[in-house]
Amino acid sequence: MLRRASLVVLFVVLVPATVQAFDHHHHHSSSSDDGGCSSSSSPSSSHWASNGGSATPSPTPSSPSARRVFVTEATYSGALGSLDAADTYCRAAANAAGLTGTYRAWLSDGTSNAIDRITVDGPWYTTGGELAWGSKFELPGAPLSPLLSEKGGDVLGAGASGPWTGTDANGIATGQDCDGWTNATTEASATLGTAKQGDTDWGGGAEALRCNAKAPLICFQIL
Repeated sequence: MLRRASLVVLFVVLVPATVQAFDHHHHHSSSSDDGGCSSSSSPSSSHWASNGGSATPSPTPSSPSARRVFVTEATYSGALGSLDAADTYCRAAANAAGLTGTYRAWLSDGTSNAIDRITVDGPWYTTGGELAWGSKFELPGAPLSPLLSEKGGDVLGAGASGPWTGTDANGIATGQDCDGWTNATTEASATLGTAKQGDTDWGGGAEALRCNAKAPLICFQIL
């Protein structure tokens, strides 16, 4: 009787352990077959990344908003009124051409430098879709592409006047600004730019023009 009781106890202890071991082995094998075992030898995503790979493609960083720059088709005497009035001409030209955004004229006077009036970093594209400047830091350098009108045309052909700027090649006021853009007589003059591709005088320093003459404006999108 005692021997039979001992065998029953031994059976009760050993059978669950044997079943548990079998279940674990069966689960591991089936998981390995279907790729779902957590102990798989495939590298984890963190291990992959640390070895120069990527579990998923990295997203491309967002580029700064592309902004436009153009030369107005319309020309104006030196009596623009003020810098703010010149900005209004730029906005009107942009609106008439169906261009969105807020625009500011590349102009200097006795209190403001053109370079300081550009309050964003760019980049700026022509109305033909070509990159002109990659950033504000590059503005003292030559434009990478020919500047076009608000409608995408060439307004700077042979014999055309360069734009009013009152500015030197670095975007700083020259003091020649048609008396603060209020004088349209031959007694005053203002500095011009060329707005030409590859020319560091694109924004000023090229020559001066009498204020009774007419010239276009360079307009930069700032918003």
